[in-house]
Amino acid sequence: REFFDIDVTKTVLTLIDKGDYWVKIVKQTFSSEMEQPFYLLIGEELEREFLEPCGFVYQTYEARPYRGVIGVIGPARLPYSKVIPLVDYVASLLSEYGG
Repeated sequence: REFFDIDVTKTVLTLIDKGDYWVKIVKQTFSSEMEQPFYLLIGEELEREFLEPCGFVYQTYEARPYRGVIGVIGPARLPYSKVIPLVDYVASLLSEYGG
């Protein structure tokens, strides 16, 4: 339903290729040194008006010499009980087999 709003859809599709935006968003959640089992940003935390009905679940991975982030962006009503374990699993695969 959220993506029937053309402004939401345009914003998400435009931001997919904007690495600087995602780096800024991800860096804000790394203020503590403690690694989280997963990261979740919803609505206003994404800092864009048309992303307020959205959620972003992500996790870090490290596949030496590379380090990155893998995640899913979608409606704020994402089935988090399914998405979070999936993101975590893919991040652990990248960490284990990516290097």
